[in-house]
Amino acid sequence: MYMWFDNGLEEGAGNMKNGKSDGKWKFWHRNGRLSIVGSYREAKWNGKNVSFYENGNKREKGKYILNKKTGKWTYWSDTGKKSKREWYADGEITNEKTYQ
Repeated sequence: MYMWFDNGLEEGAGNMKNGKSDGKWKFWHRNGRLSIVGSYREAKWNGKNVSFYENGNKREKGKYILNKKTGKWTYWSDTGKKSKREWYADGEITNEKTYQ
């Protein structure tokens, strides 16, 4: 499936199964830069997920299990500096570390 912004640029692309998002998906910002790369399972985030700022710098990286964050998540500022790490279990934060 493909989705388009009104400016003609691609907004999103990915697989569908039984009418639901399923498998790898990519989304873009209106400026054409990559926004999110991740996977769905039955229309829920599932698996590795990476998102980006409009300037192209990485924003966050981690893993979902059926829409719940799990394991280690890393976050960056829009300038590309690592800002925080969080650890999740069943969608709940269990630990975090902030960088300065």
